[in-house]
Amino acid sequence: MESTGKYRVPVFNLLEDVKSQKTDDKDALWIAGLSKFNIAPSSYIPVKEIRKLRELFRYPYKLVNEHSSEKMRLQNALIVSNIALDSVLSDTLGKSASAIIEYLLSGQDFDPEYCKKLLLRRTKDKADDVARMILTCLYHILLEKEGMTVMPPTVA
Repeated sequence: MESTGKYRVPVFNLLEDVKSQKTDDKDALWIAGLSKFNIAPSSYIPVKEIRKLRELFRYPYKLVNEHSSEKMRLQNALIVSNIALDSVLSDTLGKSASAIIEYLLSGQDFDPEYCKKLLLRRTKDKADDVARMILTCLYHILLEKEGMTVMPPTVA
């Protein structure tokens, strides 16, 4: 029996106990028989106003979950790219981190001094760590591309 929403569950639970080889035809006959003798338990379907309210209150919850999922996707993309921004900055979606990510994605040649200028307020004291982390990441990418191993560069 195909899923037709959550209201199919009581009927599915009854059909699940049937031990024979199930087909759509047999399922239809079984459901018809249950309905004919009023044996199938009815599903609770709230009144229209309650359904609207439920949908209205579920939507913000859904948005929060989607936002959390996107944050995790970004974090995973950074990890896969060996950009350990989370090791230096506590909020990988904050203004400073977002500015750095946008700068890296712009395709410009990396300038550690410009990168340091992108950092705001409390993150400015981590500027050297951020620049070093990005240079190390870029260095590893270059090594992989060239198939070499050398000591990482230092930031002054």
